[in-house]
Amino acid sequence: MITILVVADSFDHFRTPIETYLQRLGSVVSLMKITPQTRGDPQTIRERETVRIIDFLQKHPRLTPVLLDEMGESMDTRAFHAFLRHWGIHAQKLCLIVGGAYGVSRATITEHAASLKTLRLSDMTLPHALSLLVLLEQVYRSQQIEKNTGYHHE
Repeated sequence: MITILVVADSFDHFRTPIETYLQRLGSVVSLMKITPQTRGDPQTIRERETVRIIDFLQKHPRLTPVLLDEMGESMDTRAFHAFLRHWGIHAQKLCLIVGGAYGVSRATITEHAASLKTLRLSDMTLPHALSLLVLLEQVYRSQQIEKNTGYHHE
């Protein structure tokens, strides 16, 4: 089971493909949303949203948090599949975190999750709904690699 925690209230024109991948993944993925902060300067918004992410993680201590961040480790699809498989084999429940529009306060989140792993989806900046869509597709692709369905080909 993978929990995806996203700071978003709507997914705009990405709604249909996001819902399609969520249906395909079924019980493999649980999507949890944190409503974005709308008031304050970017630093204040980032800090408040990070605190809400930490609150969620503290309420779910069995989840292993993985932050999607532009400074994170880059992985190709096969490496991402191996990463997910590794955690699944060890019966760890992952929480893949997509922060808000201004990102996540690294100082605040690492203070509460010292062993936090970070992954990068792209070298480019992506809108958060698109990041979620890319993430869902890669989780689905990993699932199909595991099942050897032919969905992923090289």
